Amino acid sequence: MQLGKTTTYVLWHYPSNEEFAHPKSLTNYLQCAGTAERMTLELRATHDNGEYTHWILGREPITDNETEEIVWDHGSTMVHPEEVWTAEQAAPLFEQYAHQRTIPNWVHRRALDI
Repeated sequence: MQLGKTTTYVLWHYPSNEEFAHPKSLTNYLQCAGTAERMTLELRATHDNGEYTHWILGREPITDNETEEIVWDHGSTMVHPEEVWTAEQAAPLFEQYAHQRTIPNWVHRRALDI
């Protein structure tokens, strides 16, 4: 990510024997949106019954109802201050997700109704 430039980034896992854009492979991902200095991170996981959960990820527990706007390529989203990340803070999460398809246990999750 370039400093100050808004962008989005999504990391999926694709089995080597599947055709690109296979719908089943697109249902689980880690994504970010915003700038390198201020971004939101979201995780989506599909359950065995076909339903999914979509979370906003936080660096620590939410302490109050205060929100901040994160601006990205084609819009914006409101998150709590504890859910605002830098690229430097987010990098280890993307690295772990890329290798293990998990995120660290210390990361807080807030489910979204999407």
